[in-house]
Amino acid sequence: NDTDPVIYVGLDFNVHPLCGVFCSFSESKIKIVKELYLEDSNTFEAAKEILRRYPYRTVTIVSDDSGNKRTTKSNTTDREILRRAGLNVVNFTNPLIKDRCNNINRLFDNMIIEIDPSCTKLIGDLERLTYDNNDPLLSHISDALGYICWYLMPLKRLRRGAVVEYR
Repeated sequence: NDTDPVIYVGLDFNVHPLCGVFCSFSESKIKIVKELYLEDSNTFEAAKEILRRYPYRTVTIVSDDSGNKRTTKSNTTDREILRRAGLNVVNFTNPLIKDRCNNINRLFDNMIIEIDPSCTKLIGDLERLTYDNNDPLLSHISDALGYICWYLMPLKRLRRGAVVEYR
């Protein structure tokens, strides 16, 4: 909802495409309200676009763990670029892919995720994506959804068995 005080953004860092999902979270509902799909782009452009869309809101970023790594190409991490732009970036470690997929499926099964129909890239990705995906353009925006869902409502295992509970 565009009036919620906090907007959460799940981000998956790539050059082509750099993807994200914008959501609100309340009453145990994750509402995906917008998507970000930037072709041939970078983290600076993503930060600009996020701030353009929500200039007066608290924005919390949950990103791919690769955003916390420096490379030989830069002294700055993707997460640091976002922080310097004024965005709140949480420390986050990627869950296992199978756990992230199971979590998303659980949230859909329990009608906890709602996706605005305008999010056509995300919807198309979810409709076509398979576990053994070989299409280099698929999975990135679904990964962004997986990060934000894991952060907001992670799958938790109890000591004995596969019983799940919410945060």
